[in-house]
Amino acid sequence: MKNKADVKAMAPPRKPPEGWPRFLQGILDQLDIGGSDPAFLTNAGIAPEARLCVSHLMAQGLLSEELAPSVACISCDGMTTIRRTGAKGEKASALCPCCGTLFQVSGADLRRWRADWNRLGLWVKNRAQIKGEMENVSSLGLFLGYLARGQERFEIYLARSLTDPVSAQQTYSAISQSMNGSGIVLSLARVFSKPTNPGIAVVSLADCIALSDAAFEFAWPDHVFGGKDQAKQRAGLARAQNDPRQKQKESLKAFVRSKIIGIFADKYHHQIAAEIRKNHADQITYEDRSGKKQLLSNPMILASVAEVMRENGLEDWISGKKHAV
Repeated sequence: MKNKADVKAMAPPRKPPEGWPRFLQGILDQLDIGGSDPAFLTNAGIAPEARLCVSHLMAQGLLSEELAPSVACISCDGMTTIRRTGAKGEKASALCPCCGTLFQVSGADLRRWRADWNRLGLWVKNRAQIKGEMENVSSLGLFLGYLARGQERFEIYLARSLTDPVSAQQTYSAISQSMNGSGIVLSLARVFSKPTNPGIAVVSLADCIALSDAAFEFAWPDHVFGGKDQAKQRAGLARAQNDPRQKQKESLKAFVRSKIIGIFADKYHHQIAAEIRKNHADQITYEDRSGKKQLLSNPMILASVAEVMRENGLEDWISGKKHAV
């Protein structure tokens, strides 16, 4: 007769239920809009069929369990204060400061599971086997590291609040300044604003999470590294590197990005272009293929400045029809 341990060892591993993607997306949505605040799941808010999802995410380090410092009052909308009694503090009660209601609570009532921004970044980094040190590039963006595909190197970023165009372009701008090569941005939201930088590809994080046996795994969609859009982008960048004028334009945009919150702050784009022509001529001077020095045209300078301003959510500072690009 087999004992319970033998039967358990022979049993196939249990898989998370079919609803796990929706469960995970709920966590991502909370972190997407929560800013620096962590996301919490409470015992009462987890459906019975989602319990297995919690255990899998805890095992992989995305969720950690802790006791809540307060619970909602059973008589009003107030938040209570938890009091403990007993020789070892084993008895817990909740006191509402709003209506004075006192009621007993159990350990199950106080259980909750925590996920936070940095924990999510580390979880993704480990699942996707991303190399390098993780660091913040802005309050809304994390540099996770890099991956190599063939001879190409891709820098991987995690970003939130990409549904808001202003926040999105500010985040993309910070990533562009941090980036050295091609970048892939993982978005917490499924729907997001697109970057103006052709070197950045964006994909929803939820679309990269797959289920393997009894665990959550990371699987890059095929188009991220080898899709037609990325091929066109890389071809365009290659052409730009061989075109002295386009190469100088990219250098000019990098210069404007570095100064947009400094000497170029609170100026319209045509004013910035005028200042560059007057005081920073080296930023618009290039040598053509014959070795002769040339200047970028005024429309190209204006277009470059406007593009950077859009990246930073500064569309209102792109001045009227006369200078529109």
